[in-house]
Amino acid sequence: MTQDATTPTGESEIDRLRREVAQVRHELLLSRDQVIGSDAEVGRVNRDLTRLAQELRTTSRKLRRTTARRDELQQRLDRSRKRQEEQVQRLRSRVAQLEGELSAARTSFPRRVARAVRRRLT
Repeated sequence: MTQDATTPTGESEIDRLRREVAQVRHELLLSRDQVIGSDAEVGRVNRDLTRLAQELRTTSRKLRRTTARRDELQQRLDRSRKRQEEQVQRLRSRVAQLEGELSAARTSFPRRVARAVRRRLT
């Protein structure tokens, strides 16, 4: 008598093993799909990372140039303000000098007129 490999439910051991193999193959395919999906995601992330790193370098260079330009313009503005303040000081001094001369001229003009009148009267 040959021994037929059957389980208590009557299914043959070979059919059960075939189902297990099919299930394991299905799980293996799912795992491979997940690995392929993960590899694709890693590739996308690496591309994004490379692009972002390039953008960062570009933006950093622009920032350095802009900062240098701002500093240069700030220095020019400071020099211009200093020159303007010096010019304002010179003009104020000149105005004060002219006002002094004007007030001196005002006091001397009436004196000169009075002297001229006195000379004509005598």
